[in-house]
Amino acid sequence: MENSSNSGSGSDDKKVKKEYHFGGIQEYSLDKIEDEILNDSLYLDVFAGSDIAFKENINSLENILPALMNIRCISYNYKTSDYANKGFPESKQLGVIAQDIQASFPELVRNDQDGDLQVNYSQLSTIAIQAVKELSNLLITSNQRIDKLEAEINKLKSK
Repeated sequence: MENSSNSGSGSDDKKVKKEYHFGGIQEYSLDKIEDEILNDSLYLDVFAGSDIAFKENINSLENILPALMNIRCISYNYKTSDYANKGFPESKQLGVIAQDIQASFPELVRNDQDGDLQVNYSQLSTIAIQAVKELSNLLITSNQRIDKLEAEINKLKSK
């Protein structure tokens, strides 16, 4: 594996591109990926650049739970006969409604080439992680309060 580096100084420097080798990973054209995903026959591990060095304007997500309460988690079937050009699967699906997501997390929704809404499901995991953390904090706080109230009850009983 070659490392990215500069070979000297000045504006004539050339960067050497890193070569990455992952076992069993194949390259697919976007058409092939779309065909395979829509036919439910492709397993993908998706890796994205997430190193803090790549990021700026970093802000922590907070108070996610109220926004999540407005998002419906649903099971559904696509209207495959009405939207045959989309190549939707005919099997039952689980998901969310794009308009619900857009109301609270507009950065997770975009329009496709036909103007229809699409959800970035992989980034919903970030929302889920934050929600679990917030619920954990609520549980800890509630348990501490319960412990304090139980101690007060026991104190009153012993009088």
